[in-house]
Amino acid sequence: TKSQNTAYSRKRVAVAGKPTSSKFRGVSFDKLTNKWRADIRVNYRRINIGWFADEADAATAYNLVALLHFGEFAAFNVAETA
Repeated sequence: TKSQNTAYSRKRVAVAGKPTSSKFRGVSFDKLTNKWRADIRVNYRRINIGWFADEADAATAYNLVALLHFGEFAAFNVAETA
């Protein structure tokens, strides 16, 4: 379905010509709280997952919620190893 295809799509690197603040899907930096915000879109509605001090923690929270909502069609964030 269209919803499943969107759930499995790649993270956008730029929105309206501006680069995104995070390297992870569903994660952005909130300047008001100085924390990383995780959210996900399900059935055209944005669901706030929460605010996190660490970008990787927000990405992990996104992965858990994506698995819950999209199951096998979820696109997960992969932590970079150095």
